[in-house]
Amino acid sequence: MIGQKTVFRLLSILIICMLTIDGSAQRRSNSGQGQQSWDRLSLELGGYAANINSNFRLGLDNLGIGLDIDFEEALGLETTAFTFNANAKYRFSKNRRHAASFRYFDFNRKATKTLQAEIEINDRVFSAGTELGSSFGLSVINADYSYSFLMDDRMDINASFGFFVMPIKFSVSKNDQAAESTSFTAPLPALGLESGFILSPKFSLHQSVHLFYIQLNNLQGKMTDLSIKLEYRPIINLGLGTGFNTFAVDIQQSKTKRPLFGDLVGNIGYKHTGFLLYAVFYLQ
Repeated sequence: MIGQKTVFRLLSILIICMLTIDGSAQRRSNSGQGQQSWDRLSLELGGYAANINSNFRLGLDNLGIGLDIDFEEALGLETTAFTFNANAKYRFSKNRRHAASFRYFDFNRKATKTLQAEIEINDRVFSAGTELGSSFGLSVINADYSYSFLMDDRMDINASFGFFVMPIKFSVSKNDQAAESTSFTAPLPALGLESGFILSPKFSLHQSVHLFYIQLNNLQGKMTDLSIKLEYRPIINLGLGTGFNTFAVDIQQSKTKRPLFGDLVGNIGYKHTGFLLYAVFYLQ
């Protein structure tokens, strides 16, 4: 299990290594040989190692009634996972203040465990001692439009609006036969605030936050997505980065004729906190 202290220690070590490399390397001059501050196109590809915590309460019409079941503790799903992560950003205006961005990652886990206590899923009770197979998958597809309201050669602060589309699948099986399952897609519009700072010709710091919240009679949904990243750019078209991200979503819905969250009846909560390593390719 990757603890938060371990993540911060690794980040510190990597930052120190990057600073050491940068100090020993020859810096670009200010005569035009250095990188352009904000590139037209960037493509980021990398890996994402995360701690995961998820819970559910399915099949209950009255929100807030009953006890949440912990996926990891009750069903034996791994608390850590590693996945591929992709980001792209395109600045499409002449002054580069307008931009479109896209992000994708997913986490899929499977497990088999003999239940230590009785659990209820979709009004079906599984007694202690029952061996259940389980799977839980979450994909996140995020598309944003952003506008940089503060921007110069070394700073970019922008506000964004976009959508997080999250297909979620959960199933349990008994004796290798499907017992209960639920799947739905959660479309969540979100507001965001992002910033980028060029610290030196080779280093830049990037932060972002995305938020969503809705509460109506039959549903409630909220999401937070926070990240901070440090990039080292050894050559003009290539950067190497490391960062920290936390993502959480909580969705509740009772039976309704016009469901926003598909066939979900009940509650699903999900959170992961992870460590990023990536390479980013730039076109000016």
